[in-house]
Amino acid sequence: MTQGCTSAVKTTRSTSIAFPSIDQNRVRVDQVLNWLDRTSVAARALSAEGSLTVANEETSQNAHFTLSSKRLDAESSLHNSNRADSLSIIITGPFGISVARFLASPSEYFFYNSLNGDSFHGTTDAHSLETLTQMKGVSLSLLNDALYGLAPGAENLNPQDSITLLSSGETDHILLIQHTLDSLTEAIYLQGSIPEGAALIPAAGLTVYKFQRWKGIVGSEELKKKPAIMTIYYRDPTIHDGVLIPKSIEAHAGNNQLSIEYSTVRANHDDLVVKIKIPKS
Repeated sequence: MTQGCTSAVKTTRSTSIAFPSIDQNRVRVDQVLNWLDRTSVAARALSAEGSLTVANEETSQNAHFTLSSKRLDAESSLHNSNRADSLSIIITGPFGISVARFLASPSEYFFYNSLNGDSFHGTTDAHSLETLTQMKGVSLSLLNDALYGLAPGAENLNPQDSITLLSSGETDHILLIQHTLDSLTEAIYLQGSIPEGAALIPAAGLTVYKFQRWKGIVGSEELKKKPAIMTIYYRDPTIHDGVLIPKSIEAHAGNNQLSIEYSTVRANHDDLVVKIKIPKS
């Protein structure tokens, strides 16, 4: 696999946002939402390899992986995000021996563990993916979004959702989304400057460096006090073929942790075709 055209994005993020204040300018909220939409549409397909670590309180396991992801159909546009969500992950051990394989489409999934001969096949739903990953709240679309360094589901907001922009200084921001109907709260942590007026934020003008999700409605003053059910960290963003993808991803859910570090990445190449054929046995 060859490395695509890449360039690093320099970030100067502070380690924490001490006392973010609510930004009363709704135009700035709309600018961020528009940037999230454009960033999402740009992330259509991904082919990558690297190393991963799965850990909990008792064990930690490392392996090499290759993945192919088709996140959006080619005809997707800013106002019509047509999800494909096909994903293939092959995990290998020493000497390139295949250890496990995970294939998924929105309708069904297949998982095979060659070490003990276990195989699982069924409907792709929250229960099956939570059982496989041991992470509460994971879905195929969330998993695909995270692999691209995106804020999961940020382009699909409900009119009943409450959206607040919190800022600390000129370059540290939190987009707080309260999903009233689903009784969920999400926070998207952003680094970068928001232009004056209603100007578009450049593609590399912001980076997502953390995503959190809570059960229930959480206010801005509770973000640091109430434990999140899921936290995802994105580090060292790099532009690959016009798409900003982090060098490493670290997801936490309860006592379970999944860490991914990419060694090679290709994004949105015309010859990058992801075909997922689910075995029936």
